[in-house]
Amino acid sequence: MKDILVAIDFGAASERALSEARRLAKAFDSALHLVCVVQDPFWLPWAPSARPEMLAALLARMQQETQAHLEQVAKDVPTRHAPQVATRVGKPAGEILAYAGEHGIDLIVVGKDGHGGPAAATGMGSVAEAVARDARCPVLVVPTT
Repeated sequence: MKDILVAIDFGAASERALSEARRLAKAFDSALHLVCVVQDPFWLPWAPSARPEMLAALLARMQQETQAHLEQVAKDVPTRHAPQVATRVGKPAGEILAYAGEHGIDLIVVGKDGHGGPAAATGMGSVAEAVARDARCPVLVVPTT
């Protein structure tokens, strides 16, 4: 396992996923990739009533803040290889899978916790369920507790 991707949303589930990914990276001397997907404000329900320049500014700010937060998280990850960080824009599962394909990821680690919806029946959040279903590499779904 050369490259491990951990999906980060800064919640408790992704913190647990990061902890597990860090443990695996240390055990296998793997590189970590920390990926956070920012929701595109142009797709929010109220977006049609907003000025496009306001939405563009909001997106830029969200990307900057997320990138800065990811870089801070990466500093707190003691591994031999400096973690790579990436902020993507779009639908989380699709962007996580696209990143994994683009970077030859060997394992994806996601938190199990969800917020309801159709995927709640699986006991996983919709992002974890979609990633586990569609990934072309192994996926480790980490419970919150």
